[in-house]
Amino acid sequence: MGCDTFSVGLGVGTRGFGYRQAFRLSFHFGLFQFFMPILGILLGHEISQYIGQIGPWIAGGCLLIIGVKMLRDILHHRESEANLRRDPSRGWMLIMLSVATSLDALLVGFGLGILHAGILYTCLVIGVTATVMTTAGLLLGAGIARGIGRWAEAFGGVILIVLGIWFIIR
Repeated sequence: MGCDTFSVGLGVGTRGFGYRQAFRLSFHFGLFQFFMPILGILLGHEISQYIGQIGPWIAGGCLLIIGVKMLRDILHHRESEANLRRDPSRGWMLIMLSVATSLDALLVGFGLGILHAGILYTCLVIGVTATVMTTAGLLLGAGIARGIGRWAEAFGGVILIVLGIWFIIR
């Protein structure tokens, strides 16, 4: 499950980030990954089939929208000031990314409820793993950005688009 957060962290990391942005993104991804299985248990088995069918479409759509916006900004040579206003660690973009990367954790929660598994420990491990994987993706993305310069944001946008398509077709 941490691979999703790693991939999004990689894409976002190519845009450049500060310590506060990295903390906010990693913290929220971990928090959503922690709470989504708990929500899955609370929602129960009845709704799991419905969410299981539309969840990948929601996640994929969110990632596609953000990836396309990143590419559009590059193609239209938007100023970096405009890109700063679209900080992925704030507002609706942060919520969309957090939800998109944690829908699979919601489905895990349905399964954990059926198995009567130790939910608190499991959710803690999932949340911490997502936090670490997001941070690793951000750092690797920043390294790629240093290596390929201004094309790094386009690379990040392509990663998010590919991940969005993968969510939809899997």
